[in-house]
Amino acid sequence: MCARTLLITKRVKLHFFVSSLAPEIFSEGLKESTLSSHNLAPTDDIAVLRMSAQGPELTSMRWGLVTSGQRSAPKQVLRRPLINARQDKLATWRDWTTPFQQRRCLVITSGWIEWTMETPGDASSQAQTTLFAASRPPEPKRQAWWFRPAKGELLALAGFWNPWDPPGDPGRDSAALITVAASPALSRWHDRSPVVLPQSAWGAYLNPDTVDPQALLRSPGPGEIEVQPLAAGIGSVRNKAPSVLQPEGEVILAM
Repeated sequence: MCARTLLITKRVKLHFFVSSLAPEIFSEGLKESTLSSHNLAPTDDIAVLRMSAQGPELTSMRWGLVTSGQRSAPKQVLRRPLINARQDKLATWRDWTTPFQQRRCLVITSGWIEWTMETPGDASSQAQTTLFAASRPPEPKRQAWWFRPAKGELLALAGFWNPWDPPGDPGRDSAALITVAASPALSRWHDRSPVVLPQSAWGAYLNPDTVDPQALLRSPGPGEIEVQPLAAGIGSVRNKAPSVLQPEGEVILAM
């Protein structure tokens, strides 16, 4: 689930979005290209806010966690990254436990993409011309959906990160999102969803001294997310143009 995300904003808007937690950014390594990413796939750069001893850091990280044992792994291993970590495995999977306890972060995004198989409406009235046409069931269609904030432009998703420092790109780190069981508002599309953190939870989530950060992890509730059906172009990871967000139907408020 959540194998595609996007970020479409300006740097000043991103700074304003995080200003309640980070009125001053101590360090910024955010690539300009990350701010105009209409179709982010695993291994692409995502925008991350994390806390250091010096203060808030806003940076770009590889989407796909590189564990300590993989830092020197061959490229073919790194092409199958961990992009989503299940909340119910955080306490038991060794490669996730330490990063979640010590290196939590917010992934700033304009939403995420899911796909469903949708059956077209009853076409029997259009298929009366031949017995063959009338008896053939409609073909399911793979439908893309853009999950985005019902209010505002940006979301803060719960994640965690690991250092990486790949050859030729020193200082580059990696991150994964956390997923939970989908709320009733979102379960019509998928049984899991990313964790969308409200501003009131940001400080506690990023604080490594928080006793029970898992208590902050939840799926968005009714009215928090709107869902826009998209045309098929979003399906290709090579398609990065703004046209990939071409609507294909009415916006649905997830209730």
